[in-house]
Amino acid sequence: LARTFSVPRFVFGSSLSIYGSCPADRVISEADRAAPEDVYGAAKLYVEQAGSAIATSSDHEFVSLRIGRVVGPGARSTTSAWRNEIFELLSAEVAGSITFPYTSAERVLLVHVEDAARALVTLLDASRPHHAIYNAPCESWVVHDLKNVLESLNPKLRVTPGDANAKGNPRLLDASRFQNEFRFATPSLTERLRAAAGK
Repeated sequence: LARTFSVPRFVFGSSLSIYGSCPADRVISEADRAAPEDVYGAAKLYVEQAGSAIATSSDHEFVSLRIGRVVGPGARSTTSAWRNEIFELLSAEVAGSITFPYTSAERVLLVHVEDAARALVTLLDASRPHHAIYNAPCESWVVHDLKNVLESLNPKLRVTPGDANAKGNPRLLDASRFQNEFRFATPSLTERLRAAAGK
């Protein structure tokens, strides 16, 4: 369809799940090998490969943005409700609870929905991206630390960690390629949480 309608650049919302599980202390960059461990990650990788093949054989550009776990208000998910609850319940005046699937010691890569959207638009608006693949800027959070921040912002909130590990995704990320090329900066997640709490 991009070729049919002469779309000059296709920007794909990919995923960090393309990298699969990585050592907890390893910082992952775009140079690391793709090794998805589930159908979701494999499908993302397939689209990247198809897009690259089309770009190689035509005048169309294909750019992929590998995005972490998106958080923010408004999402409605039965399996990952915590992604919106960490923002929506901060201003609650009655007692509330949030359950994370991951252990207290687990580390996860998080990006606010507004920052993910702005990164995609940045790639659409760029005159000519230097690369075909970028890691989206994310913040690496230990679940225990996130729990403490949330409960300190709203003492009526209780956060309960789970017993799962964050398999299939890296825990530390190098997004300097994107940040440096596009001079891309974002508010910290702590700032966004404080704003959601009205502080």
